[in-house]
Amino acid sequence: MSWRLRSFWIAAVAVAYAAFAALRATGGHPLALGALFALPALLALGFWLTAPSARGEDRVDPEARSAARLTLTGAAIHVASRCGTATPGFVAGENLGAALAAMGSLWALARIAPLGGMCQPTPETRRLDAAAFAALLWTVATALPAARAVLPERTDGLDPLLIDYATAAAALGSLGIQLFAAARLAAMRRAELGVAERAQAALWMGSAALAVGLLGAVVNVAPPEEILPVAVAVAAIAAAFTASTAEPDTVSRTLRMTLAATALAGPFALGSVYLIHVRPWQAGPIAFFAAAACAVATLFAPRLARRVGPASGRWLSAFDAATRAAMSPDPDGALQAALIELRRAAGDNVNPPALYRLFPGEVVSVDRAGFLHVERAELPLRLLALADEEPERILRIEAMRAVAVRRPEVRPLIAWMEERRIAAMSVVKDADGPIGAVSVPQGARTAPMTLEEVRALRALSDRLGAVIGVSAMLSRSRDRELLARGELEEVQAGKRRLAAEIERVEGQFRAIARMLEGPARVALYSPAAQAAAQQLEAQAQGTGPVTLVAAPGIDAVAWAAFVHLLSPRKGGAMVIVDGTSPAEHDVARWQDREASPFRAAAGGTLVVLDAHMLPPLVQQRIASASLEEVGLVVALPGSVSAVAASGKLIESLADRLGDRAVALPELGSRAEDLHALVRDALMRIGHRLRQTPIGLDGHALKALVEHPWPGNDAELWAVLFRAALALPADAKLIGLRELEASGFSVPPGSTRRARGGSGTIPAVRKKKGAKTT
Repeated sequence: MSWRLRSFWIAAVAVAYAAFAALRATGGHPLALGALFALPALLALGFWLTAPSARGEDRVDPEARSAARLTLTGAAIHVASRCGTATPGFVAGENLGAALAAMGSLWALARIAPLGGMCQPTPETRRLDAAAFAALLWTVATALPAARAVLPERTDGLDPLLIDYATAAAALGSLGIQLFAAARLAAMRRAELGVAERAQAALWMGSAALAVGLLGAVVNVAPPEEILPVAVAVAAIAAAFTASTAEPDTVSRTLRMTLAATALAGPFALGSVYLIHVRPWQAGPIAFFAAAACAVATLFAPRLARRVGPASGRWLSAFDAATRAAMSPDPDGALQAALIELRRAAGDNVNPPALYRLFPGEVVSVDRAGFLHVERAELPLRLLALADEEPERILRIEAMRAVAVRRPEVRPLIAWMEERRIAAMSVVKDADGPIGAVSVPQGARTAPMTLEEVRALRALSDRLGAVIGVSAMLSRSRDRELLARGELEEVQAGKRRLAAEIERVEGQFRAIARMLEGPARVALYSPAAQAAAQQLEAQAQGTGPVTLVAAPGIDAVAWAAFVHLLSPRKGGAMVIVDGTSPAEHDVARWQDREASPFRAAAGGTLVVLDAHMLPPLVQQRIASASLEEVGLVVALPGSVSAVAASGKLIESLADRLGDRAVALPELGSRAEDLHALVRDALMRIGHRLRQTPIGLDGHALKALVEHPWPGNDAELWAVLFRAALALPADAKLIGLRELEASGFSVPPGSTRRARGGSGTIPAVRKKKGAKTT
């Protein structure tokens, strides 16, 4: 608050002192009395108006605020001194007040704060040489009446006209300095948003004050030494107002309204003053008609103010009209209507305004008939980055040209904009970020864009961002959909390739398992084989382990492959672990997650032969393994309970296997299967040894059927293989002689029937009716 500031009380005391002195000198004149109470109150109001805003960012330089308060103090001292008598002391007070006002306004003009962006004030624009020169002029104009008032006897010969001339000269000089300083500031900081408007406002207001003061002196409203200091105070207050106001567009609107009102009402006011001076007896009617004319003229001031705006207000009106046109809920219609309004302002002889989109990269414009045109175009991303750093997110080409020497990275962007004759680019954003930019053509305009135009363009960009953000979102969604479809097709193609590869690998696994399963599926005619196959088929569909009770010589691997191919995991690998192999007794290998047989059999079946021969820790690992992804087939030489009772199978593994063991049929109980088993074995042996199948005569087959086969499959294969080796090269049938040569124990009856008259075994001959295989 202003009354808490020490500077306010100092200024208020000085003004009150001058007003009180005027009151005493005039013997209680009403003007002096009013000044004593009104001026401190008005000064408090001025301090309050120039105080920092409690909301938002403070864009006023603290020195400019202090200078504006000095200007108000000087103007108040000047007014308070004018309420006194026309003595040298009060003249000195008037000139002192005008001097403080003039110096404060010039100080404030040198401390106008920028709005940010790439353009920043240079040290030359912050010099106070103008204020120092004005102080020199007013020092003389103040010192002469002050010396006359303080030392009357020494200045008795001083001509009073000299004081008047000094006052008028100082007033004219300070007004000229203010106009020059404002013009220089407008020229040096023309690329900065908001600064040029402030400087031009100070220039025009000072010019108006000077013109009114000179015209008032010409028509004898008051002598020059009296009216010109008033003009100085008015111009100084106007300059301080332009420099310390928080919003530069407020300065522009006030300037236009003031100039419009002055241009319309000034001639009537000055004419009435002149007529009253010439015909004083008609002062009443002249004043009445002059007041009426001024009132009517001010009614047209707003319309004139709009027309005297930047570029005759054309772009400002176009931006407002485009913003209203963009209210359509249809994104394409709103964009088309906005571009049509902008094209009307730009004219037909320049490149039309356009919207550059990022997603997809294209530029949208309208032709003379109002139809949309869409072309492929890429917007430089660096341009968007620079625009985000500028005030209101508007990148102006005059700002880029002003810093082109200090910032080489903007030169390619300047060339890009000059090639398309673009004056400004406004970033368009939606909720997700930038979606494009609106371009404003240069045209025939040479003046830089004002802050009002920039903010109007920002409002249009925000509206377009809200409207076409939906369209851009749909476009991005479409692009994402196409990209997702492409990725989906790639994933599906990869999935098909992977499925084909998995099917190929699974086919290889199944082929290996079928090869291993062959001996078990050769012959399943006997009741024992069929019963075992049915039990194994039922257990293979479950998730529990399958236990095979295999007597010595039975091919347990073939029956394990039989179970594997009937299980849901037939596409996986079948890993075989031989419990009798020392390599499988490594406990660390079973506990290693990467090298464990369970990892190798993942998705398939783990076959453990002679599990009772594995170390207890390995058995414990098998018992604790999860069988959700791995099937387990265990082959034991006896039932689970019998092997566990012998102490070779730990209790936890026995509990895990349960009592659902399937006893594999021994060869001695498979007489119905023996013929097919022998034929299959001889075919393989024949192809391996002679590249042709080998047969077996009926006597030999009968002898094999009558044999108990304690060695099961292994014994049968060994007998047939040795018999094939003993078979003469020209013979194709294995008889009893070859069986005996292989070490096979032929039944006695079979041997006598096969012998001739001598005691030897003759070569087997095919007799009529004899069975062969």
